[in-house]
Amino acid sequence: MLASTITLLEALVLIGTVLWITQYSISRRAHAYERPSSVNQQINQLPKVSIIIPAYREKRQSIEKTLDSLSSQNYPRNLMEVLVVVDRDDVHTLNETLKAVETFLNSLNIKVIINENAGRRLKAIAINNAMKHVSGSIVGIYDADDVFPRDQVLNAVLLMMEKNYAAVGTRVYRFRNTVLGSLMYLESLVWYNAIVPFLRTTVKITPLSGEGLFIRRDVVTSIPESLAEDALLSLELSRRGYGIGLLDSYVYELAPLNIDSARRLLQGAHKGGDSGLHVPPDQRQRGPQAEAEAGAEAWDQGRNARLPDTRLEAGKGSGR
Repeated sequence: MLASTITLLEALVLIGTVLWITQYSISRRAHAYERPSSVNQQINQLPKVSIIIPAYREKRQSIEKTLDSLSSQNYPRNLMEVLVVVDRDDVHTLNETLKAVETFLNSLNIKVIINENAGRRLKAIAINNAMKHVSGSIVGIYDADDVFPRDQVLNAVLLMMEKNYAAVGTRVYRFRNTVLGSLMYLESLVWYNAIVPFLRTTVKITPLSGEGLFIRRDVVTSIPESLAEDALLSLELSRRGYGIGLLDSYVYELAPLNIDSARRLLQGAHKGGDSGLHVPPDQRQRGPQAEAEAGAEAWDQGRNARLPDTRLEAGKGSGR
């Protein structure tokens, strides 16, 4: 019995190894990640970008880390706004956010969006609330504790413009100096450098992450309210015929501290309809023609956007 079990395990290991080598070989030839060729676009050709950062139970240092990466971006300051979303009853995070924002008021155009009716603590509901306040024709999403290169926003936008992509994602590596953090880093390396290119090449599905995600606002307004903001978003965009790109870049994010934190992270990221993007009825488009007209108008407005006033703002939302 023991011998047969060992033989079965050996067979499974052999099959897994062959599948891995096949998958890795296809991924290496796929060239799934791209960089824009026109890196010297004129500023007046660039659209306005709205960056959303949902914050819940975050420390000041974690929020500052993401804001610091944003403040170092080489994207025109008058064409980029940052919206940090906080629940009204998450007093600690709100206070920490206000302290962090104060440090960057001179370098970033920042709004603090307050969910007045806090309830369901879901990331996509916070993003939905912020969507009511964005003015950019492209929306970017990051989390607290994110670190990324200074050209990421610019390259994501240029790639979208060059290839007419509706959305662009990138690699997201999670790491912490613990055993769990090291395992999650290894898992993210395999996922983004082998599995994602394999899926993009073979089944023509491009999985998107909830961080380092850029998407056209007119596309978001055409998505049904039950659509989730990452995994299901990829499927729905593909179903509708929208192009999805992968930027050859990365986001480093702090991995969860323990197993329970990791479990909550996965549950929050994969709740499907419960964590869906809901767009208010007055912001949805009625048909392909209206959608195309709105997208073109938003794109043109983004190219000619002026520097908006830096302010803190409270908005009524459904909580997260």
